[in-house]
Amino acid sequence: MKKTLAMILALVMMLSLASSFPAFAEEEVEEMTEERFEEIYDEIEYEPNPDYDKYTVVYYFLEDISADLNAMVSANEDETEFYIEVFWYGVDDQGLVKYDGENYEIVEDKSGFMKLVAPPILDIAIAQDYWKPIGGMTEEEFQEFYDDIEYEPNPDYDKYTVAYYFLEDISADLNAMVSANEEETEFYIEVFWYGVDDQGLVKYDGENYEIVEDKSGFMKLVAPPILDIAIAQNYWKPIEKAA
Repeated sequence: MKKTLAMILALVMMLSLASSFPAFAEEEVEEMTEERFEEIYDEIEYEPNPDYDKYTVVYYFLEDISADLNAMVSANEDETEFYIEVFWYGVDDQGLVKYDGENYEIVEDKSGFMKLVAPPILDIAIAQDYWKPIGGMTEEEFQEFYDDIEYEPNPDYDKYTVAYYFLEDISADLNAMVSANEEETEFYIEVFWYGVDDQGLVKYDGENYEIVEDKSGFMKLVAPPILDIAIAQNYWKPIEKAA
């Protein structure tokens, strides 16, 4: 009962202080590092919203009530829409925010208090400009998978990535080389599994995969999940063309 009452009193106080929340200038925001990112991330129980393209984490100290806020911020690529998740004063808060480059529009506000914290949180997120792709991989992961693959990217394409897929039905680890054109409408997959040196050419219309070439006859089984992973992790490197 006392905890509930304290939470209510705190939220009432926050409402009365709504007009005093400061805007953040870029120079007031600490530079984000990978070490600091991981430190904040470890304090957050939320995962990035998979409906968006990239994410970051934000630490914001609300001086008026001495509250530490660690927020998960998901965003679309052009940073015109944000999804915020933050736990504060017993409130599991989420909010959807539109942004035109100058003003924030609170579109959804689960608790009713997102309008108080979304602007400073997003000011920090935009200013620190430290984003990671949603579903992405790190350079360390890329190198780890790349080292297990004997294939090189297909020079007829524009970019490449590596994808790890665990095929549960037969307990097989698949490390695939995936080459793609710039538009990601055509992919060339190379993977060695169960003694089969497999290659496949796949067309993609944004919804469906069409297996155009299938060396072993099994590419139709593994190409869709491999390409789902490659597209979701969105970690590509350019294929260097011969002079």
